[in-house]
Amino acid sequence: MQERPGRRGFSIWLATVALLIVVGVVLPYRVLAGGAPSMAIFGFWLAFGLAVVAVIGVGVARWKV
Repeated sequence: MQERPGRRGFSIWLATVALLIVVGVVLPYRVLAGGAPSMAIFGFWLAFGLAVVAVIGVGVARWKV
């Protein structure tokens, strides 16, 4: 059985979204929790936000109007 074109790209994109969700829960609420507020927390949320924007951009890049 042959996959449709673009199916592999969607699988990679979906796995990236799932990974971002896991990282967005585990890292700030487990790894960075309990410490004093620091630039590491700010840096994480900044990088996380940029990663989400990039994933959304990649996801909608091939949409047709």
